[in-house]
Amino acid sequence: GMLAIERLLEHPCADYLAIISAGYPGPEGADAIAAALFGLYSPGGKLSNTWYPSKYISEVSMTSMSFTEFPGRTYKYYQGVPTFTFGY
Repeated sequence: GMLAIERLLEHPCADYLAIISAGYPGPEGADAIAAALFGLYSPGGKLSNTWYPSKYISEVSMTSMSFTEFPGRTYKYYQGVPTFTFGY
């Protein structure tokens, strides 16, 4: 989750060089992830969503679906500093 990602970003280490976000990879996902981990494939891509900081869940009401109400939702309206931006 975001807490783990934020810790990695705050305390960089040479033991890891990348973050793999697989979401729901489908029936071939395990093979694709294994190929990336073992160096058989070098994935590249962009984030299809904004990764908010962990404090985001305490800043926004989960029952409010307003995009523009502070702190905002989606890359267009979020007014804070995202952990990773849409398209990163």
